[in-house]
Amino acid sequence: MTPRDIPPHHSTESPADIPPHHSTVSSADYFRPLVWTSSIVLEGPNNFPQWEQQVEVFFMEYEAFDLLEPDAAPPSLSATPSAQERASEKAWVHRDVKFAALLHRSLSLPLQTRFFELIRLHIPRLSTKATAQSSTSASTVGRTSRLFHAIARDYGSDNAQHEYILACRFINHRPKPGEDITSWIDKVIELFSQLKTREFNLEKLCTCILLDRLPSEYEGLTQSIWSQADMPSLDSVSNRIRRVATKNEASATLDGSSTLYQSQALAAAISNSPLPTDSPNRNDYLHALYSRMRKEGKRPSAKHPCHNCGSPHHWELQCPEKTEGEDEKEREKSEGEAREGERKEVNGRERGRKEVKGRRAAKAHAATAVAFYEPPLPDFYAQTSSTTTNLSPWYSVNSSFYGLTDTSPLIPEQCEITQVHLLYRHGARYPTSGSGPTKFAAKLANAAAQDGSFTAKDELEFLNSWTYKLGAELLSPFGRLQNFELGVAFRQQYGSLLNNFTEAGTLPVFRTESQDRMVKTAENFAAGFFGVPEYLDQVSIEILVETHGVNNSGAPYKTCPNSNIASRGSLGSTAATEFSENAFNETVARIQKLVDGITIDTSDVLNMLALCSYETDTLGYSAFCPLFTEEDFRNYEYHYDLSFYYNQGFGSPVGAAQGKGFLQEFVSRFTQTPINASDSALNATLDSDPTFFPLNQSIYADATHEVVLLDAFTAFNFSALFSSGPLPIDKRDDSASFVASQIVPFATHMVVQVLECSDQTSSKQIRFIINDAVLPLDKTYEGCEWNKDGLCAFDTVVSALQKRLEEIDFDYDCNGNYTVEAGHDYNGRAPRN
Repeated sequence: MTPRDIPPHHSTESPADIPPHHSTVSSADYFRPLVWTSSIVLEGPNNFPQWEQQVEVFFMEYEAFDLLEPDAAPPSLSATPSAQERASEKAWVHRDVKFAALLHRSLSLPLQTRFFELIRLHIPRLSTKATAQSSTSASTVGRTSRLFHAIARDYGSDNAQHEYILACRFINHRPKPGEDITSWIDKVIELFSQLKTREFNLEKLCTCILLDRLPSEYEGLTQSIWSQADMPSLDSVSNRIRRVATKNEASATLDGSSTLYQSQALAAAISNSPLPTDSPNRNDYLHALYSRMRKEGKRPSAKHPCHNCGSPHHWELQCPEKTEGEDEKEREKSEGEAREGERKEVNGRERGRKEVKGRRAAKAHAATAVAFYEPPLPDFYAQTSSTTTNLSPWYSVNSSFYGLTDTSPLIPEQCEITQVHLLYRHGARYPTSGSGPTKFAAKLANAAAQDGSFTAKDELEFLNSWTYKLGAELLSPFGRLQNFELGVAFRQQYGSLLNNFTEAGTLPVFRTESQDRMVKTAENFAAGFFGVPEYLDQVSIEILVETHGVNNSGAPYKTCPNSNIASRGSLGSTAATEFSENAFNETVARIQKLVDGITIDTSDVLNMLALCSYETDTLGYSAFCPLFTEEDFRNYEYHYDLSFYYNQGFGSPVGAAQGKGFLQEFVSRFTQTPINASDSALNATLDSDPTFFPLNQSIYADATHEVVLLDAFTAFNFSALFSSGPLPIDKRDDSASFVASQIVPFATHMVVQVLECSDQTSSKQIRFIINDAVLPLDKTYEGCEWNKDGLCAFDTVVSALQKRLEEIDFDYDCNGNYTVEAGHDYNGRAPRN
């Protein structure tokens, strides 16, 4: 019996009512990703001055320096604003959003995640009842200003040596009268953990103590050191202290004015007035003073001119005249850039053509270390685990896992893109309702509430005051960023294909599921691809209902009964549980010794490992992570490898059946053949209607879940992902080609490129790319030969996929009565007795 087909929710506004976009890069493209050409990316305090100089030059070049002012805000509206006033306000907001996005893109991926909330994607609609009072409120300060000054506050001259500040807090953090000593210790440990992750060494600590203990007359020197971005050595600081001491002594000997000069300097720093020209520490003070003024958005003037040439029109950073010793610095810089260029050239040859590949891969997704462990592991673990060698945000997955080595996902030089298909997963999310982490939190809460006998000690002592702080089901800030960046990267690579929609006068139709995180996933992707707020009217997002009894290729488990039977479709979950019961015996015993009042079991260990992942993603740090060894993390990863391989992969009897719906839809789009009936989970009612399932698009994008992506990979028969054979269920196989964290991490994506290639016998070619790794097709589809770019003739692949569709029996695999067991390769299909 075929479940009934129900149409999805959709906008009442027809495509004809909405003006189409016109080109890949236009004046309305507020993100303009190729405009910002500098390679300087803010990583932290150490390179803040170079980054800031790049920002200031860029904003001056585009006459947008006003957006960096602390009080930058849209023009004020009158009590009854006119249409012209509203247009001016809207134009200002659009301009502000554009530059805020560009500024945000100049940050490293961790900093982008940290400051993401300051440039929230959804722009509030301009109120029809806006008043002058509401327009000038503090909340209207522009995104660009908020973002820049937040960055300057945390990493700029006022706080450049962030390690110093953390160390000072650590040193000076004493319990207040009446303060709970346990809470105080927790704060001390938190500060220590931050210092530890920054690899704070003894020299830094000693330098910090030295600066912290200097008498008040050395405050000017201290301020000048804090204003620097490069960490000075202890010897350097000591020598500077001695020089100041010598000058102070000489001044005191001459006229007893050392204290006077210090007082003048401190007063000048507070009032922003000039220092006496004969001050022995004038240079140090002026550097600190002007740096602070610059961060506060103040302009140079006759009173506060350039410290180098005396001009009232620019700060020292923009001074066209060479400063003392600058020739030597430029020579050293040139030599350093030359060496860096050589290094990049070598690395570039290894990673593929064009330096933009790494940057694009970063925007698309972050490679992960273990299944469901999408955020980067803490430094103390990253240094020891070989599984974390691919965690850098500037690289995609290691193609040697399953893709062609030395092959770029960029369009081959001899080819032109004619059509692209994207199937992608939502970004990082909070745990689902009723999942393991929430159960573990409830277990602790119940134990503490019943008789108060629960206690934890040593490494687990934090559990005595730990509370569950995660949301449920929704995308995390990092997850929203992942899909947004994927949209930006997709626009850079395939934006030219939008011209086809402009010529046809139609809008693209992108699809997603009805869960909140899935709707937000599609919106964030569209925002990255089209820009904000353009995405609101430049794409039609089709929302497919995800519920039992409704056909939906993006949620096939809802219409496949065998999918939820432990001995069939959930074979992997059973195998993973049995493996972990043995693999974590020692870990369970070790953790049990640290707690009283509850019994720790394997599920608790897995839940704590999951909390390590989720808390790191959401909160930036998790006290659960240091509890586990590299062996624990590897076993945790393999637990999910088993689950995915035997639930959705080649070891599953229902994987291909559940992925058949997407396979049918891709073949339908490839061949432009309408779908009028369904023998899978697809919704034939919708797919037979060109409004909901158009066949003439040059760009397709479908959002779904990781399990469905893996179902689709199985249905497509991607043998390269499973080339090492069935995963052992009694022991871990570290050499297996199937690693779930490399194949279906948060924001994972499959790209299918349809190309016209002049150097091939058959000019129409196709290739498949998963997380930027190009798949080899020679051992996947009959008739495909090995090709260095992963290409195969389009007709050959389509023919092989049509044959694959005939092989997959959805009704039998999802409803049949058969016997299977883990440890076998079923090619994703139920065996016939």
